[in-house]
Amino acid sequence: MLTLPMQAISDCPTPPGSMQASAPAPDTDMTGISDTIMTAKQYEDCLTNTLSDAAAQHLNAGLLHFNEGQLKDSVAAFTESFNANNKNPVALTNRGRAYRALNESKLALNDLNAAIELSPTYMRPYYFRGLVLTDKRKYKQAILSFEQALALSDTAEQQANIWYHTGVAQRNLKKNAQALSAFNAALDLSLIHISEPT
Repeated sequence: MLTLPMQAISDCPTPPGSMQASAPAPDTDMTGISDTIMTAKQYEDCLTNTLSDAAAQHLNAGLLHFNEGQLKDSVAAFTESFNANNKNPVALTNRGRAYRALNESKLALNDLNAAIELSPTYMRPYYFRGLVLTDKRKYKQAILSFEQALALSDTAEQQANIWYHTGVAQRNLKKNAQALSAFNAALDLSLIHISEPT
């Protein structure tokens, strides 16, 4: 069981990239980022630390259910987590992710947009919103959401996944040159397996 210290969401510093207007070019050098800048993972951890014990317990239960493929149970647990702390976007993002897995795209988009409204500098809801929009074949909107996620991401794994899914959307728009550029950016990040960011 996870016990987390309480802190206010406003105590979470702005993560990297939150001031960027657009995503970096595929050939942008990502080395040498200062150790003093909060990473997206540290920001998510800070957001998670704002949860009460009940909210954290429900969030953890939801993640376990999701990982076991018990999607309806995960939705229920994420709902309980959000009800215990309705100022934290982590439960909404994960519930949106579960709704996507249940092919409930409208509910998924509602949760992901609400998570973005709660925390516009949190990367994950932009990424998952892009996936839902891709599922709905709204590729231009998906690309915009992926660009927002990329501007907020800070790890090679996150960036590779975002570039890969941007390439998929570009390919579906028959923009082959842009798709190839995005796929190359994902490959340049030296990841063998493309998966959702953790």
